[in-house]
Amino acid sequence: MGENTGRMAKAIKAANAMLDSGRFTEEDEVSLWIFRNGVIQRPVAFTHNHAAVKEAINGLTPVGGTPLAKAIVQSGSYLYSQGRGKYKALVVLTDGEASGVGAAIKEVRSMSRDIKIQMQ
Repeated sequence: MGENTGRMAKAIKAANAMLDSGRFTEEDEVSLWIFRNGVIQRPVAFTHNHAAVKEAINGLTPVGGTPLAKAIVQSGSYLYSQGRGKYKALVVLTDGEASGVGAAIKEVRSMSRDIKIQMQ
């Protein structure tokens, strides 16, 4: 297992800063998706417990590849099918370069026609 240094430490710091920014209220649901060794997982389902999400984020360690496009497709589909809030946002943080993009890029582009994308 890797350590939380370099890029992963920056991603964790950014995720915590986002949750602490005051942009999220107690009414906002948050979910966490990760990818390890090419496998996409959801360790935290939608919850109002932002502290639980932060705890999971702070426990992350870098392992394996970064199937970024595939993760966006799966988490975006989950967001739109299971999200109960009026507004839905998908925030993507990564500590590496995307791998295995292939056909998933086409799906991300297809999804992006229906949603507002804001990159920072």
